[in-house]
Formats: sequence, C-alpha cells, structure tokens
Amino acid sequence: QELFARAAVLVTDYSSVAFDAAYIDRPIVYFQFDRELALGGEHVGRHGYFDYDRDGLGPVATTADEAVRLTVELLEAGKPRELHRRRIAATFPARDGRCRERVFTEILRSTRPLSSAEASVSHSTPGPPASPTGL
Repeated sequence: QELFARAAVLVTDYSSVAFDAAYIDRPIVYFQFDRELALGGEHVGRHGYFDYDRDGLGPVATTADEAVRLTVELLEAGKPRELHRRRIAATFPARDGRCRERVFTEILRSTRPLSSAEASVSHSTPGPPASPTGL
C-alpha cells in the first residue's frame, strides 16, 4: 500500500495490481511487449472477458519506446487520461471510505435466517424433476 501511495505511475504487464493503483487514482501503463506470446496460447494467459485496450485502466504499450513515452506523458500530467479516469470511476463507484462497512452489512444480511415470506419466495423456483427412485 505504501508503494502505491508513493508511486507517481505504475508500469505493469497483465497484473491485477493495476486495480490497486487505479483505486487511488495512480496512472497506469500496461507494458505488454510479449502480448502475442502471452495471450496467443503459448502461455497460461489467454484472451478473456477483460480486454486491456477496451477495459484497461491505463494505456497499453507493446514496445519499450512506447512504454517510456506513455510513462513520461502520465508523469507530466500527474493523473490518468480522461478515458481511463472514466473507467476507474465506473470500476470503483463507491470510494467513500465505507467499503468495509458495506461488506460487513452484506455479510450480516446474507447470513441471517430468512423470514417465512423470503423462504417461500426463494423455494418457489422449480428445480429439476425428482427421479423416480427419490434420489
């Protein structure tokens, strides 16, 4: 946490630590010099629901020169690009210091016994037909 707080820019490849940096509004550069190898089936990574160009929280560089250029640009700006600020805001809509409280409240809510009304609704969804043997 201290490193993120002190960092001016995060340069990463595919790491989810980008979300930690984005949460505190640090600019991010994804340096994916090995993109074809990493996402092309030669590695454990593969294309999935998260596309770094479409969904990423910072620009993507595929060459060292591009990574340096983007890093300098973001250092000089002191903040993420507008596009990425919008993505960060959409990813973390509630950054008000009350996240733990909301999680705790939901845990309590989800572990309390259901009322009879809630129980009748939750059991009204038809399931698969019973087997003839009852098993």
